Amino acid sequence: MKRIFHEIQHALKTKTGKNTQLTLIGQVIIAGVGYLINIVLLRNMSPDQFGTFSLFSSVIMFIAGLLHLGWMESFVRFGAEYAKKPEFPAVNRFFFRRIFWASLILSLTISCLAPWISDHGYHRKDFTWYFVLGVGGAFLTSISNYLLSYFRAHQLFKEFIKIQAASTIFRLALCLGVVWFGLPVLASFSGIQLLAPFSILVLGYFFMKGHPALQYAPSSPLDPALGNKFKSYNTWIFISLTTTHLIGNIDSQFLAHYHSNQTLAAFSAAARLTLPIQFVILSITTTILPRLSASKNQQDTHLYLSKLKFFLAPLAILILLSCWLLPPALIWLAGESYRSITHLIQLQILTVLIVLLTNPVGLVLYVWGWSKGFAYLNILQLIIDVILNYAWVPKQGASGAILATLSVNLIGLIYVYCSVFYNLKHRRA
Repeated sequence: MKRIFHEIQHALKTKTGKNTQLTLIGQVIIAGVGYLINIVLLRNMSPDQFGTFSLFSSVIMFIAGLLHLGWMESFVRFGAEYAKKPEFPAVNRFFFRRIFWASLILSLTISCLAPWISDHGYHRKDFTWYFVLGVGGAFLTSISNYLLSYFRAHQLFKEFIKIQAASTIFRLALCLGVVWFGLPVLASFSGIQLLAPFSILVLGYFFMKGHPALQYAPSSPLDPALGNKFKSYNTWIFISLTTTHLIGNIDSQFLAHYHSNQTLAAFSAAARLTLPIQFVILSITTTILPRLSASKNQQDTHLYLSKLKFFLAPLAILILLSCWLLPPALIWLAGESYRSITHLIQLQILTVLIVLLTNPVGLVLYVWGWSKGFAYLNILQLIIDVILNYAWVPKQGASGAILATLSVNLIGLIYVYCSVFYNLKHRRA
């Protein structure tokens, strides 16, 4: 135990360990404020209103994850590699143009389909206006995520956390103002969802202008060979991220098609009540991918994996215990309308646990260039997820949706661990 404690201390003193601690603390604060926002939403809207709001929010998340066509994550990957090199302005231009134009064109195209999707996809004709607003929010979210990715690529996590924290606190203040002044909750809270990414854009712009590490001299055009390298990498990343994103968000679309707002509300409540645990995972992957991408040799990767267990083991035990300890307290916070969602919360926590054990290890495969392998895996997972959702959601509702996601995440866990183990053995040889 003494040796393990010493190893944990040593891991926390490394640059990646310090960045992870900083991001984790920041994400805990952000998650706490975000949690208060969710409690305000749950307690001040009826289940029917919250179901509509949840569908609106899911439209934003669902579409925002598709608009950038994978260029966002490719930017973090290669932005970190070239952040301190003279080619960075050209690299940045290359990715920003593709993110902006892809997001804009796809947003306009999807908006034209709003009436048909609301009527035939969701069986809610009166949802058309909310769908259009959701597409606009998705566009703003995509561009604001680019700004956040810019700071991630430079490993400027203090600024990254400050921007997110300020935006979240701003949202909380607006939500409390809505309740205080007795404004229409559904329309007002939906409008606040659109202001959140806009506030990130404003704050990110000022931070970029004022930070000396982000000031670059004009550079020559990007080397065509480098551009081809980015495109080749992004082709498989796009397939992989798109399928992963669909797996994570398609369940709410199935629920909207087959079930009422009350079922959507229960599903969304379970997801929102477990958000702090998801933020823990985000804080780890946010700091690790840029660090691994900037690594120079295989020794860095071996060191990373040797230290990773000291982060994952305690967190995994705590998350597993929370399956039994947290649900009563979470339901008390949400209110009497959600007293029947204990099993949904437990399933959601188990799903998050699988993601925690998979994602940080899976990042190694991305850095090794396994984007094609992940793409094939994610296509298989998406096919299985659609089949399971189609089989389980109509009868089991929210439970079936979470179980489908849990099942495909287990497949990903097995693939990642087997692949990393095999390749470490092969590379040592």
